[in-house]
Amino acid sequence: MIIDENIKTSNDSNDGSMVDNENLIDNALENDLRDAINCEIEDKSINETCGNDNIEEDEEDDEEEDNAENDEKLGIELNKQVVEALLFANGEELSLEKLEEALQVPKDQILFWIDELCKKYNSDESSFELVKLNDKYQLRTKDTYSAYIRRLKIQKPRRLSNSALETLAVIAYKQPIMKSEIERIRGVDATPTIKTLISRNLIKIMGHADKIGQPALYATTDDFLKVFNLNSLKDLPNLREIVNITDEPEEMPEEA
Repeated sequence: MIIDENIKTSNDSNDGSMVDNENLIDNALENDLRDAINCEIEDKSINETCGNDNIEEDEEDDEEEDNAENDEKLGIELNKQVVEALLFANGEELSLEKLEEALQVPKDQILFWIDELCKKYNSDESSFELVKLNDKYQLRTKDTYSAYIRRLKIQKPRRLSNSALETLAVIAYKQPIMKSEIERIRGVDATPTIKTLISRNLIKIMGHADKIGQPALYATTDDFLKVFNLNSLKDLPNLREIVNITDEPEEMPEEA
């Protein structure tokens, strides 16, 4: 009986050891599996995070490119409109130097915007035009609408007399010129007509001759170019063309 009990005790001990070993193995497998799952979850999270970072970086790059393009487009439109506003508000001609001073950009850029405005106003839908007068720029209405604009004026424009036109022509072609030279060409006193032309801002005193008494030198103004629709004095017809026109025989009236 004692032997049997020992054998039974021994068997019970062996069974307990096997159960403990199985529990240890199960625990180890469970821990390994848990570690593997955690590693996989961590790797997936890292990959997702990296992927999201890359997507966000790509989206930011695309957004920056779009913003750059929009800023560039906005800059062109904005500054073109500023040039337009300056010309409109000033009314008179503006030089490139004045525009450069106001905009703080190079002249080449201003010329580009002016060219863009010219394209805009060349359209038949526009009633304005951007004209160049003696290296200055002015925004004004097209000649097509001049008849309607004149109706708005209370006072009719004063016409120049023939003597004033003759004096103005002499100054335009001979400038700078002294009063004595004008009188020598026309053969009459030029004082009244010179005063009239100065009051109309068609001529100006641009200096004085280096002679006794330092007589004034007269020249045309930018208003002269504007009134006669000239870009510069180079657009004046030459004297030979004028002579040819005046020498042409008049048309003979048709016989009844």
